[in-house]
Amino acid sequence: MTLAPAGARRLLTLAFAASMLALAACSPALNWRSVTLSDAGLALTLPCKPEYASRPVDLGTGAVPLAMVGCEADGATFAVSHMPLAEAAQAGAMLARWQAAVQAGMRASQPAAPVAFVPTRALAVPQSVRLQAQGQAPG
Repeated sequence: MTLAPAGARRLLTLAFAASMLALAACSPALNWRSVTLSDAGLALTLPCKPEYASRPVDLGTGAVPLAMVGCEADGATFAVSHMPLAEAAQAGAMLARWQAAVQAGMRASQPAAPVAFVPTRALAVPQSVRLQAQGQAPG
């Protein structure tokens, strides 16, 4: 039996690793599906069956209907919230208020540094970020 050259062995190792990652992504804990939020003009992909909720919230400008879709999978919560605004110019300030309210509500520990995140066709405001934080559920 002859051994493969080092380059071929590396390629086989990478192929094996890639196939293991692909299998892990297809695990029952992460059952990805597309979700359309027609009232917000959004389409997203979640790793589990989504639940929907809506309630009025006051972020300092009067009550605004906040809608949320999300689910829990593999020990994490995946969610998207949206609310209508009277003027696009309010977007940055409302995002900042919403981020502060969410972090306070979950008693977030020091979140990781935010990374700019502007979804396709969204307004590019400085407060539009991807943020990862750990905290506590309401219960």
